[in-house]
Amino acid sequence: MQGKQKKFSEELSHRDVLGAIMSLGIEREMLGDIFFRDEKSYVYLLRKMRDYLLENLQQIRHTGVEIKECEEAFVPKQERIEEQIFAASERLDGIVSAAFHLSRGKAQEYFAKELVYKDGLVAKGSSSLKGGEKISVRGLGKFHYLGLEKNTKKGRMVLRILRYG
Repeated sequence: MQGKQKKFSEELSHRDVLGAIMSLGIEREMLGDIFFRDEKSYVYLLRKMRDYLLENLQQIRHTGVEIKECEEAFVPKQERIEEQIFAASERLDGIVSAAFHLSRGKAQEYFAKELVYKDGLVAKGSSSLKGGEKISVRGLGKFHYLGLEKNTKKGRMVLRILRYG
């Protein structure tokens, strides 16, 4: 997707593109990721929704858009950084707090607003992790929980995460 006339185009955000698509009646479950590169946006969606989107999406905000099907899939490079974090337990709220350098209370606010997802589903702070889960916190980022590495002499846990940059 790209603006038809660059001179009159606004800079569009992820929220703008998602909102315009959903305003057509397409449910979020029908969509995949939305990426931006070189003043273009790339939207992954179910094949059965392709024709409907091509026919009906002509404008996002006040910007007329041109939509084409890509010949090759665009996959952005996502840097992954393996890190160690320290936590008292494998409770999700403690791990989110440690991973994003938040106080436990601030982390609880994200859970209360339902902004924390474990494997794509809204998560509770009291849930525990085993290893292999993907955690996403809206507005902060996402990571893959790899599991317990070791315990310290003082009883704290050294945990490994794979942070997506």
